Amino acid sequence: MNFNTNKYVLIVAALAVRKAANHRSEMIHQILFGEEFWILEENENWVYVRTVLDQYEGWIEHKVEYFELAKHAPNVIIISSYFAKVANDHQLLNVPFASCLGNSSFQLVEGETTAILNIKDCLTILETNYLGAPYLWGGKTTYGIDCSGLVQIYVRFLGKQIARDAKDQAQMGETILFDQMKIGDLVFFDGKFEHQVNHVGILCGLGLILHASGSVRKDSLHPEGIWNEDLKIYTHKYLFTKRI
Repeated sequence: MNFNTNKYVLIVAALAVRKAANHRSEMIHQILFGEEFWILEENENWVYVRTVLDQYEGWIEHKVEYFELAKHAPNVIIISSYFAKVANDHQLLNVPFASCLGNSSFQLVEGETTAILNIKDCLTILETNYLGAPYLWGGKTTYGIDCSGLVQIYVRFLGKQIARDAKDQAQMGETILFDQMKIGDLVFFDGKFEHQVNHVGILCGLGLILHASGSVRKDSLHPEGIWNEDLKIYTHKYLFTKRI
């Protein structure tokens, strides 16, 4: 098996990508069903991988039932229903929203799929599936997600790719003035008020931001930043806006 050139595809619902090769290490990312990666290094029961989607690197468990060689898939199909089931000749599997199809031995047996959505439909499907989902550092599922993970899923439904972390996402796209923002633009913030990017959200309406902070929620957006009506404070300082 050539671990330097072959692409592999995840065939379990979701898998933690960890900073170090042990279960106690911090989860820094998640790979969802159908996402592809390269294996760069082996270490006992772990493998060091680089994801094809965003070039993110970290350690995952090395179990043969977790992944298989990826098939050529010119058009990736995205699962767009909260509940979905896939199956191959040996297994039936529940998979999460925003998983990918077409590059593994599994076929959809229950649920809905989509290809590329426009911004309006993309925001609708995100709000339907993620609003209220708890915040989870490194997470990308409806059971736990972080701010940049939410943005990455959003961009996936637009048929595009973006980096994993907010600070790297901030380097992409066209800078837009605050009074020229349009629905669907990415808005970057500093939650520690140190003028450093550490938070991102999506403009989902006039003066409204969809973001993951404590949970996935919609808050008011002002030139000063994000206003949390429950706390009666600005929780994040506005930095700049990008259009992808």
